[in-house]
Amino acid sequence: MSLVNATLTPSSTGQWQAHELAYCSNVHPGDELPAVMDNLVSFFQPVRQQRQLEQMASGLWLSANTVKKLSGIHAHNQLAAFKASLVQNGVRLTSLNGFPYGDFHQDVVKQKVYSPCWATQARLNYSVELATILADCLPEGKTSGAISTLPLGYAVNWSDTHQYKAVQNLLRLIWQLERLEQKSGKCIRFALEMEPDCVLEETQQLINFFHQHLIPQAKLQGIAENTVLRYLGCCYDTCHQAVMFEDCRQSLNAIHSAGIVVAKIQISNALSVRLENKAQVDALCHLFSDKKFLHQCKIMLPDENHKKNQMVSLPDLDQSELAQLLKQYDCLQCRIHYHVPIHKQNIQINEHFEVLTTQDAILSTLDFLSAHKNLKPELEIETYTWLNFLHQGALSSGDLITGLVQEFDFLTQYMQQKGLLCPNR
Repeated sequence: MSLVNATLTPSSTGQWQAHELAYCSNVHPGDELPAVMDNLVSFFQPVRQQRQLEQMASGLWLSANTVKKLSGIHAHNQLAAFKASLVQNGVRLTSLNGFPYGDFHQDVVKQKVYSPCWATQARLNYSVELATILADCLPEGKTSGAISTLPLGYAVNWSDTHQYKAVQNLLRLIWQLERLEQKSGKCIRFALEMEPDCVLEETQQLINFFHQHLIPQAKLQGIAENTVLRYLGCCYDTCHQAVMFEDCRQSLNAIHSAGIVVAKIQISNALSVRLENKAQVDALCHLFSDKKFLHQCKIMLPDENHKKNQMVSLPDLDQSELAQLLKQYDCLQCRIHYHVPIHKQNIQINEHFEVLTTQDAILSTLDFLSAHKNLKPELEIETYTWLNFLHQGALSSGDLITGLVQEFDFLTQYMQQKGLLCPNR
């Protein structure tokens, strides 16, 4: 069923089939096209086979280097080989991850994952090329797809000038996507993915951006509101909004009520940690400190007047800053942007210290979908830090393929319980 049809012509069941559930390939290193195709053989195909599926949806991550190999008038042979590889490995390419532009598995990524931002021509060019590739690679009979993208940029040093340029580039993207649909018959929707410490990190910021910035500017340029909403929507990451201490069901209801299409939901899991002493801080950071990725921390502090809690933000998991905060308070209630396996409800750090995850946010998201049977976003598991876990006995005792299948087992079990998954056929 197409993304556009899911929005404009509601499904009679609102249910997914097992082969429509995907995992994001940004878990695999692969900045170049040969590595992407090798990952399909080495990982995607075994996961699909263990799930006993002839075909399986995939939200591939294609870096700018890979996109260059697949785009342009001289890329016909490479694109043909790529499409053949999709067919050979049973891949239904229904969505792409257009968030990381460069090598997502270099030694240090951190803030570089947000570059180039939406205020740059490079981000626009990359996005248009991604859309063209996805339109060409959609499975037979599917006329739409979704591409997740960053929430404008990293908030540090973001300015009004950046904001203006980002809006203009997104409007140029809409124009390109409309032309692409006229030419190919395929509707590709880009989905802004809120993330902690980015320009759009809270649900209300996303809604305000659409209705106070993007749509008014579009109207000034003669672009109708329904055109904006046809080609731009939201990628909802359950980990990100749980880190922000948002209620996912309420958040999704607000986005839906605002007329913004939830084009993709990334099913992901964060850490929810109660810290009471320095030994716990040390143990937490010893296991989860990471030189590669940012792990933004949001800490809910009790207000002295007991009227409203105050949220404190740390740009990364920082042992000294957490220890310093703990000196001022009896305990810290932390949410940490660290994608842990979705089937983990808790994690034993050591014999004296166990932490919880935000798995309830995933279940709350499924409750939202169960209550809105006319919606059918792309669903994609995104645990891009799996390679870290394979070396940590507290998190995983198996290999990557086994871990990915365990995540699918968890998701399908709860989707079945909530009436969201069709029986096996």
